[in-house]
Amino acid sequence: MSVESATRAKTIEAGSVQACSLSFRSVSKRFGQILANDSVSFDVIGGGIHAIVGENGAGKSTLSKILYGYYKSDAGSINLDGHQIVLNSPFDARKLGIGMVHQQLALVSSLSGFENVVLGDPKLSFAFSKTKIEKQVQSKAREFGFKLDLSCPVSHLGIADRQKLEMFKLIWRDARVLILDEPTSQLTPFEAEELLSIARDLAESGRIVILITHHINEVINFARHITVLRQGRSISTVEASSVTSDALARLMIDIDMDSFLPIEGRAQSIAEPLINLKSVSTKATATSHPLHDISFGVRPAEIVGVAGISGSGQLEFGRLLAGLLEPSAGGISGSIINQGSEISRALALSVCYIPSEQNHACAPALSVAANCFLKSIDSLPVHTSTLWKLLNSVFINSAHMERHARAIIDAFSITPNLSDVPAAALSGGNLQRLIIGRELSTKTSVIVADNPCAGLDAAMSMRIRYELRKAALEGRAVILISPDLEELLTTCDRIVAMFNGRICGEQIAGQFDYQSLAACMGGKS
Repeated sequence: MSVESATRAKTIEAGSVQACSLSFRSVSKRFGQILANDSVSFDVIGGGIHAIVGENGAGKSTLSKILYGYYKSDAGSINLDGHQIVLNSPFDARKLGIGMVHQQLALVSSLSGFENVVLGDPKLSFAFSKTKIEKQVQSKAREFGFKLDLSCPVSHLGIADRQKLEMFKLIWRDARVLILDEPTSQLTPFEAEELLSIARDLAESGRIVILITHHINEVINFARHITVLRQGRSISTVEASSVTSDALARLMIDIDMDSFLPIEGRAQSIAEPLINLKSVSTKATATSHPLHDISFGVRPAEIVGVAGISGSGQLEFGRLLAGLLEPSAGGISGSIINQGSEISRALALSVCYIPSEQNHACAPALSVAANCFLKSIDSLPVHTSTLWKLLNSVFINSAHMERHARAIIDAFSITPNLSDVPAAALSGGNLQRLIIGRELSTKTSVIVADNPCAGLDAAMSMRIRYELRKAALEGRAVILISPDLEELLTTCDRIVAMFNGRICGEQIAGQFDYQSLAACMGGKS
C-alpha cells in the first residue's frame, strides 16, 4: 500500500460506519423471453470489495439494479443487516443507504462538480448557504481522498474524474452500500488503480462495496471475495486470494478460450495511406477537447493503436477519423478521399466507427434485427430500374434483414439469441457485441474502434482482437483506441501516444514496453 493510500485509509477509518451485511436469496428476474436472474443466492461479506463477475448477459447488471430498486425481482428476497428489505424504487434504496454508479454516468455536463454532488440532495433546505455547503463538500472530498476540482464543469472533466465524482456523490449522501457497475471500463491501468484503491479503503472502513467488472486482474488484486454468475445463476463465491485468473476465467465462461487465440502475423505496409492527416487541429466545444497539430497516417493491412489517459484527445481523434468532427486547421488526404469531394462525407462512407459510448450507436426502441441492419441499407440487393430502387429504399426486405441479423447474432454470440426483441432489452455487453458485429460487417476500408472491448468478458475480448487482426490481414486499416496498454502492445503493429490533445510519441509496437508507453501517455515525448 502506498503512503497516500495508507493515509487515506487511516482518514476514512476515522469516519467508519457500522459494518453491514447483505444477502441475496433465490432472486429471479425475467424480461419477457429473457431470464436474466435465475434463483441467485449468495452472501456479501464485508471488510473488503465484493466482486460480481461473469460473461456478458450473465445477469450482473440486472442483479445490481434490483438491489438499487431500479427493477423489482419476480421472486426471492434481499436481506440487509438481517432484515428483509422491500425496494420499489431507487428512492427506497437511497433511504436505506444503498447507492449505485451506473455504467452510463448520470451527471449533468453543464453543471459543476459541486452542483452535481448537491443536486437533489434531500438533506439540503431550499435556502441553503452555497458558500457553507461548498466548504463542507470540499472538506469531505479531501477527507475521503477524492482529488477533484469541484468548481469545474463536468463537461471539462476526464472520464476518471467523472467516475470519482459519481462515487463521491454516494459518500456525500452517506451511502453504506456502494454498487460500482463497470467503473474502470474506460480507464487506463493507473487511473483504475487509483479508483479501486479508494473503493477498497471504503470497503475496509465498514461499507459494502460491490464491484461489477470483467477485468479479472482487478478482481484478483483488489477484491476480497468474488461471486461468479453464469447464464443468470450464481455458480460460486470464492476468496480472491484462493483463485487464479485462469481458474476464474473458466468459472465465468466454461468454454475453451484457446479457440479465440489471436491470429499470428503482423504486416509492415508500404502502401499509400488510406487516411493522412497533416498538422490537423480542432476547436474545443462544450463536449469535446481541442486537438493540436495532429500528423498521422494509416495504411492498408496495419493496426495502429492510440494510447492516452482519459481526456487526452482520443475520443476526439476517433470522431475526427470517422468524419464526425471538422478540422479547424491542417489537411486530410488519402486514397479513400477523392479530389474535390467533401472530406467528412468521404470519411463517413469509408470508415466504420465503433464508439466508446453505446447509446451513440444504436436505436434502443428498434429491434435487434433493425439495429444490425442500420449500416447496410445501401447494400440491399435491388433491381436496376429507378422504380425498383425507390421501392427497395422505402420497403426493406424483412427476410434479407433477418438473415443479416442472424449472421451477426451467431458470429458474436449475442444473448438472447433473438432478433425481434428491442435493442434496449440487451445487456450492455451484448449491445456492444451487436454494434461491433454490425460495424465490422460493413467491409469498409478503415475501422476506427474506440475501446471496443470495454465491458466485454475475457473470451469476447479475445474474439474482438482476433477479428481486428483478421480484418488487417484482409487489407483493411484498423485504428484501435484503448486505455488497456496490454491490449495495445499485444494487438497493434504501431502505437501512437496522446497527451493534452497532441501526439507525443510513436513507435512500432515491439519497440514500446509498458513503462515507456505509460511515460509517453504522461506527456514525456
